[in-house]
Amino acid sequence: MENRFPFSAYPNGWFAIGFSSDFKPGAVVTKHYFGQDLVVYRTLEGALHATEPHCPHLGAHLGFGGKVVDERLRCPFHGWCFDGAGQCVEIPGATRIPPKATLRHWPLREQNGMAFVHHHDGGEAPTWDVPVLPEVEWSVDRQVLWTVRTCPQEINENIVDSGHLVPLHRIAEASVLRQPVEDGPTFNVALQLLADGGIVGMPGLMNDVVLDVTLHGLGHMVVQTDVRNVGVRARQRVYCTPIDGERTDIRGVVNLQRLPDDAATEQAAELFYQAYVTDFIQDFPIWENKKYRDKPILSSADGPFMPYRKWCRQFYSLPAQ
Repeated sequence: MENRFPFSAYPNGWFAIGFSSDFKPGAVVTKHYFGQDLVVYRTLEGALHATEPHCPHLGAHLGFGGKVVDERLRCPFHGWCFDGAGQCVEIPGATRIPPKATLRHWPLREQNGMAFVHHHDGGEAPTWDVPVLPEVEWSVDRQVLWTVRTCPQEINENIVDSGHLVPLHRIAEASVLRQPVEDGPTFNVALQLLADGGIVGMPGLMNDVVLDVTLHGLGHMVVQTDVRNVGVRARQRVYCTPIDGERTDIRGVVNLQRLPDDAATEQAAELFYQAYVTDFIQDFPIWENKKYRDKPILSSADGPFMPYRKWCRQFYSLPAQ
């Protein structure tokens, strides 16, 4: 990855490490992100924590045999126990706990059915938080997970690339409706599309669609889809998390704003979900094989690439080469 892009494979910010349902009470799970293992465990009372993988005592990997005992994480080797903040609180047979007996504790949030950790190359604390999205008026989450050989910045760049929608995504017309608006770690842009209704189970219609897209850092994208001619609104969420220097996990979640009829809501939600999973993967071969052009030759048909790339720089500890 370092040879493909002039920036780090691991940007700073909040990134999804799994759906909340992936972590059952009492379970200890190893996740590999940012080129390293994280040990994630949920206490019996429901609290979720993420720590570094190796015990500070003699280096046992807590993801292999570690257990949740009395709301603590217990090392399988010598039974040292750690609380949710990573502090050792019990050593069998010992009368004193060494002050340095701690585990690095990753900042973690659970929001809208997703578990996030905060990554920062320098270990700095978060300066912004995961947004809260409304759920009451929306259908249940329909989820998907892919692994792709690319990086989060490349995936998110699609939101300003209106020019690729016609040749790659079966869109009749596409344009930037509203130029980007930046607010610290958020980036918002709106696209207007003329799309074949058959994509979402509306054959014979040409749908007038507005995509209102907001990035929260490079790990969290929210797409509000408004099919204006029929009054249907959907929401697609895209969570990109780098695994290592080559691969990124992409988690997708699709919801539909509820219609007056529950059965119609579920039917339409399933159609939008199937359209999403079928359409999104069209970009995968492009992402996996393209060459990053640091100074691309752009035309008047292109979207606002350079404002997006300039905004991205804030999420890297080291500047692009």
